[in-house]
Amino acid sequence: MKMKRVILIFGIAMSLLSCKKDDVIKLQKNDAGEIVSMPYEWGNNNGLPYEFLNTYVRDKAIAYQGNVITSVVDEDGFKVKSINAETGKTVWRNSEYFFYEDPFMNSKASYVYNNYLIIPYNNIMYTYDLNNGDEIFSKEFISLNNNKIEGINNNLYVTDWNGDDRIFHYDIKSSNETTLYEFVEVFDTMSISYRIMHRVCELNNKPYVIQTYTKNYNNHDVKLNNVYIRLYDISENKWVYDKQVAAGYVSEYVYVYNNLLFACVYPSSVSYCIDIEKGEVLWGDDSNYLGEEVLFDNSILISSTSSNGINARNIETGDIVWQIKDIHGSYIQKLGNYLYCIANNNLMCIEFGTGKIRWRISAPKNDYFYKVTVVPGEKQGEGKIVAQTLTNMYSYSEYSDTIK
Repeated sequence: MKMKRVILIFGIAMSLLSCKKDDVIKLQKNDAGEIVSMPYEWGNNNGLPYEFLNTYVRDKAIAYQGNVITSVVDEDGFKVKSINAETGKTVWRNSEYFFYEDPFMNSKASYVYNNYLIIPYNNIMYTYDLNNGDEIFSKEFISLNNNKIEGINNNLYVTDWNGDDRIFHYDIKSSNETTLYEFVEVFDTMSISYRIMHRVCELNNKPYVIQTYTKNYNNHDVKLNNVYIRLYDISENKWVYDKQVAAGYVSEYVYVYNNLLFACVYPSSVSYCIDIEKGEVLWGDDSNYLGEEVLFDNSILISSTSSNGINARNIETGDIVWQIKDIHGSYIQKLGNYLYCIANNNLMCIEFGTGKIRWRISAPKNDYFYKVTVVPGEKQGEGKIVAQTLTNMYSYSEYSDTIK
């Protein structure tokens, strides 16, 4: 154990030395005129060498008041850390450790309201103060799933499973807990239903739960499967409707945006847009299915999958606006008129309106980028793009490609 700690500390020291900006990176273009290299503003150590971080990179960072909130790791375990995007200096580092033996802290399932950060970790829901990293409160559940924490303003809804599904309500400001309801039906997930997904939405200023599930699930003959949605009125404690919307079985990727529900149904790989209030299908499209990477912005839905690349879709009609084939983007985010993502371990910038690649750069020192966070500035053009490798973080100006 002592030797392991020595090795870990040595790894940190070597990583710190490696992120010194001792070489000058200039803006460079390839023969096709595409920018492939440009200077970063600062580089910062982000933890241990690769061999200690096999699951770490799936975690997502969060932007808050000019800072990047991310999980980092040192010789004792994982921690949540706030780093100033302008300077690269640590703002705070919380005192809670999350050990290597446990699953990583999946902030991709987090919820942010004002200065509150709620993160599920194993079966515990943690709430932190983003201003200083202090833990406000925590709550342990029987079986907490990353897909089962959602919020509407200061109201947090958590689904816990212990033989049946129960939804709890929390007022984040007061940390009060009340059981709103227990589902009136207990599903036999082996024979009656499959992939029950809950999403919380607000209709006419009232909270609802929209649930998708596959009825009569049969993995031997998928033609017998049917996809249903049903809507529950939380305030009145009653089901509003329960409707079949498609044949097949629903995927785990279900999204809610502007009173619309988006889901992909297999084996047809058709993406559906459904009016939540009415329970009616508005459109279905089999040209590009929805996966884990999605981003909504006004009337546009950005999605990315390994087989269909990155595409922009008109939310109202379902029509494809543009598509970049053969490129799967992860951690897709928007800043100003551009999208930023990680693609093939490179940091990529794409014009939001056209899908044209603005630039695509690799990490310094022959490293690989794994995730990116955009941090808006006070004015347009003053934002920062903070990209992370397994061991380092690098900050780029919103308009780094104009630097000569």
